[in-house]
Amino acid sequence: MAATIAHEINNPLEALTNLLYLLRPKIADEEGRAFLATAEDELGRVSHIAKQTLGYYRENAAASLASLSSIAEHALTIYEPAVLPPASSCAGFSTVKPASCFAGAK
Repeated sequence: MAATIAHEINNPLEALTNLLYLLRPKIADEEGRAFLATAEDELGRVSHIAKQTLGYYRENAAASLASLSSIAEHALTIYEPAVLPPASSCAGFSTVKPASCFAGAK
């Protein structure tokens, strides 16, 4: 059921992403472009969450290699706005050897 809901949420999010792309050349002033960039960033975060929710239901039973730095980057994408002060950013993670793990394991 959750996978169906995530899929249904993802469809209009993709449409909104395309509409914002089409709107970009029509915005002339810098403030409007800044608002549009913020909207695109927030829409990207929601799309990422919906896609991750879909991924939980497409799991493999076997262990596979996973990049720990990639997992940390994904977590940062979701939580960065909530944990960092405005106008700040977080540097990327150093590359770590992939680990063998099961998808969705806690």
